[in-house]
Amino acid sequence: MAKKSSLSRSILVIDTSYLLELFRVPGHSEEKAIREIRIRHEQAIKDKAMLFVPLPCIFELGNHIADVRDETRRKALAHFLVQTIQTCVERSTPWTITPPEIVIEDLPKLLAHFANQSVIQCRDGKCMGLVDTSTVHEAQRLKDARKSLGYKVHIWTKDKRLKENEPDPEDNPFLG
Repeated sequence: MAKKSSLSRSILVIDTSYLLELFRVPGHSEEKAIREIRIRHEQAIKDKAMLFVPLPCIFELGNHIADVRDETRRKALAHFLVQTIQTCVERSTPWTITPPEIVIEDLPKLLAHFANQSVIQCRDGKCMGLVDTSTVHEAQRLKDARKSLGYKVHIWTKDKRLKENEPDPEDNPFLG
């Protein structure tokens, strides 16, 4: 269970692996993780942490939803995703979708990092993909933008390799 600690000065960047649990996507979620992540998510909202979801993670979540075999469940999840993102866009709740605008000029820098570091610095035969690379870049951008305010920036993910690249180490992470 989540350790009691205030997240009020935290920026939490939510990765696809946490979204899969929050949305309860069949084949990509498990009861223990769903419970733990929902508890942490609710606590973060109560503590008024700033919650961000990178746009590439939403696309990746949508891809997993599209692969759900049960048609009724797939349609329900797709509609839930649309409703959730619509609320985020209109009210920035429960999350802020980030980046707020895609800057095409930034894409070559991201792709260069991906090609020259992410796919080279592999661990146990696993490299960091483009979505994870963009998540790390977005977390760092959020950290840099609020550096003077003293926020801690964490990436909420079950992916150990991605977690190791968050701007500030989290005290009690949940990796699944």
